[in-house]
Amino acid sequence: MLKNIIFDMGNVLLSWDPDQIVSSYLPEPEQQQLVKKELFGESEWRALDKGEITEQVLIEQVCKRLPNELHEKVVEIMDHWHEYLTPFEESDELIQELKQLGYQIYLLSNASQRFHQYEKEITVFSLFDGKLISADVHLTKPEKGIYQCLFDTFSLNPEECFFIDDMQENIDAAKEVGMDGYCYDGNMEKLRKALTKKGIAVQNKHACWWVSVTEDNQIETLASLAKEIWNQHFVPLIGQKQVDYMLNRFQSHPAMKQQIDQEGYEYFLIGYNDKYVGYTGIKQEDNRLFLSKLYLKKCYRNRGLARKTITFLTDICYQRNLSSICLTVNRYNHNTIAAYEACGFTKIKEQVTDIGDGFVMDDFVMEKIIK
Repeated sequence: MLKNIIFDMGNVLLSWDPDQIVSSYLPEPEQQQLVKKELFGESEWRALDKGEITEQVLIEQVCKRLPNELHEKVVEIMDHWHEYLTPFEESDELIQELKQLGYQIYLLSNASQRFHQYEKEITVFSLFDGKLISADVHLTKPEKGIYQCLFDTFSLNPEECFFIDDMQENIDAAKEVGMDGYCYDGNMEKLRKALTKKGIAVQNKHACWWVSVTEDNQIETLASLAKEIWNQHFVPLIGQKQVDYMLNRFQSHPAMKQQIDQEGYEYFLIGYNDKYVGYTGIKQEDNRLFLSKLYLKKCYRNRGLARKTITFLTDICYQRNLSSICLTVNRYNHNTIAAYEACGFTKIKEQVTDIGDGFVMDDFVMEKIIK
């Protein structure tokens, strides 16, 4: 009988997005990718998680491989990276529900000593019955020793534990020491179903839905979502001035009302459970559907909602006998490009568009063929 639910942290409880972190400090994509690789992608970061080196040693070693002009940025990023760890609301809800059902909740994470600085800022951690991080025990997942350390520290029987992590290799290692688990891909609905199959009576209540925008109050909701999402996501990519300009010209209430009333655009609010979390905009162009906009609030990204929205739009194409969906995406928006590729889109060309006031959109055009 399962009594204990063990959670990983990054991309399970909190967002962990090195691209977002480095882009907040460095304007050039080439610099962003270089610093991300050297700071977060090399052996020093893993050694920091394991408690084998200090942050100062990491900074010194990374800076040896980087140009001098990037050294201050490395220090600045290291001072603030933890501020970008954003809790996932639906994960918090799941933990609260599990506690109400009587389960013990534990954390098992590859994390550095910095964890002890920010853990009190993460409200949901107050519900945990125990936390074990790699830097404290000098072991990291998927080393089998860290799982045994968890069992010994909190007197847990592995057969009574269920482990949730976003890395399959960590789940596989847990199973080898007797603890079952589930590799979480950001889809909360699937996770809840997996827990239900294990006899854990959580509610499978998470649902995605879409509402066609026709009324002024709905357009106002669109404009409010646009302002929040664009300032969250696009300032690091294109800067505040261009974000302000594009919001005013393309995503304000008057602009979107004109698009709906006079230009053939259709907008849909994206709902999740009982709230609006994003929106999408489309326009039929001959035999294809132009996907003008698909945006989600930060805490609802990587949850499977974009993929479900693409499926919703694909169904529209079937209903209208359309042959493809096309879109444009900022060529440096790497995570979004990868997400579209995972949904079946391919890059077909590059495109630079003058949008006025000295600004341009530097995009890839992508297409998904509807079969």
